[in-house]
Amino acid sequence: MTAEKMQAMEMGFEEFWKRYADENNSPNAHNVESARASREAEKQNIKSIMRAQIQIFAPDGWMLLECHMMHSSYMGELTILPFGPKNTHKVVPDHPVTPRGLASDQAVVIAVLPVSKLDE
Repeated sequence: MTAEKMQAMEMGFEEFWKRYADENNSPNAHNVESARASREAEKQNIKSIMRAQIQIFAPDGWMLLECHMMHSSYMGELTILPFGPKNTHKVVPDHPVTPRGLASDQAVVIAVLPVSKLDE
């Protein structure tokens, strides 16, 4: 039996952000307006960080990783990492990786944001 290579879905920033935010944040039912403002501020902050990374690391894009280790406290946690020639990951990995270098934090790529789609 052969293992199939994983294929992450490529998407624009809005969809990439929504996937990240929906998994990481659950709005406070008591103060929905404040939660919405906080979420928008975080969205703009992440976009600013990505723009700065373009200047420093010239990534080809970013990948959204999800930890799939059931016995780990990181289970389900999402991480955004750049990829490209000047980055740790030169291409989007087709196998599990350890974003924090811990065996308990093996994650798979679930989405890809090419740098060309950052402002779409």
